[in-house]
Amino acid sequence: MSTVIEAAVTDTIPLSVEQTVPRSLVHKRSLENVFLTEVRPRGENHFVCAGRIPTVHRFFNDTGRTPQKDILFYTELGQQASLAISHTFLGVSKEDIVVFEQSQAWMRDVAWRSGQHSTADSVITEITIHETETRKSKAVSRVVGEQIMSIGGQQVFHGMGAWTIQPAALFRRLRKMSQQNLQASTESPLQDVGFELSRLMHIVRDSVVIFVPISNVDRTQFVTSLIVDDTHRYFFDHPCDHVPGMLLLEGCMQLAQAAVSKRTSVPRHQIAVSAYDVDFRQFVECDAPVKMAAQFPEPPNKSDNRQPTNVEIAFSQKNVLCGTATVTVAFLN
Repeated sequence: MSTVIEAAVTDTIPLSVEQTVPRSLVHKRSLENVFLTEVRPRGENHFVCAGRIPTVHRFFNDTGRTPQKDILFYTELGQQASLAISHTFLGVSKEDIVVFEQSQAWMRDVAWRSGQHSTADSVITEITIHETETRKSKAVSRVVGEQIMSIGGQQVFHGMGAWTIQPAALFRRLRKMSQQNLQASTESPLQDVGFELSRLMHIVRDSVVIFVPISNVDRTQFVTSLIVDDTHRYFFDHPCDHVPGMLLLEGCMQLAQAAVSKRTSVPRHQIAVSAYDVDFRQFVECDAPVKMAAQFPEPPNKSDNRQPTNVEIAFSQKNVLCGTATVTVAFLN
C-alpha cells in the first residue's frame, strides 16, 4: 500500500479508545497503568496514537491532580506510545532494554488554565521520528521523536524525547559501570547548601514523592530528598533495578512547585508545571538517598511574582551528579 493511500485509510477509520494495548507492549504489569489504546503508522516516520484519560487512577486522579492538566500524565502517555512504536514498527525486541535519556515538554495554556476538557476521555498523539541510529547489525540503537497531543481537536502538549535501545547483556554491563562511577566520583551539586536528612519531614500521601524541602536564609536555594518506594503501584509497576526516570521527573516538578510556593507565598495548588527540560546523565540506585537541589536562575520580580518562573534542579547520589532539569511553573488564575 502506498504511503498516500495508507495515510488516507488511517484518517478515515476512527482510532479506538475502547481497549488498551497489551501490557507487555508498554512495559506494564498492571492494566490500571496502561493508557495507550491504539497506534498506527501514517507514512514514513510518522505515527498517530490514541490514549484514554483515567478517571479513577490511584496516582493521576489523587486529590489535587487532574490528568488533563498534568504534564506528567502526558509524558507517561508519550512514553507508552514511544515504546509501542519501537516494538511494533522499529523492530525493537521486547527483550531489549529501552532507556529514556532526555525529554523536553511544554503545555499550551488552555490545558492547565481551562476546565473545558474535564469530561474528555481520550487523547490523540501524533509522533514524528526525527532521528534513528543503528548498530552494525542494523538494529535500532537510538531514537529521537517529537510528540504533539490533542484533546477534542485542540493541541494541549508538545514534547521532544530521545531514547536508547540496548540488548539486555549490554545493559547489564552498563549498569555495572554506572555503579562503579557512582562510587568513584566526588562531584557534588549540593555543596553550597547545608543538607541534613534528619531535618526533612515526610508528608505521607501516595502522590507525594519528596520530603518537605528546606531552604537557605534568602530562599534562593532549596534541598530535599526523593522518596523511593519500590512498592509504589505506578512508579514501580514494571521490574526496575534503578530509580525510574518518571519518579525523578515527578520529584523535580514537586520540588519546583514547593520552592516557588515558599518563595512567593502562593499556595501550591495555584502553581502548575507548564514545561520542563530534563537530562538523565547517570542511573540512580534504589538503595541510597537521592538528594535534590533547586535554585532560581533569576532574582524574583517584586512588581509581579506571578510571572512564569524557571527553576533549575540537580539530583545526585553519593555526591555524583545524576541529572539536571529546568522546570517552568506558571500560576493559575
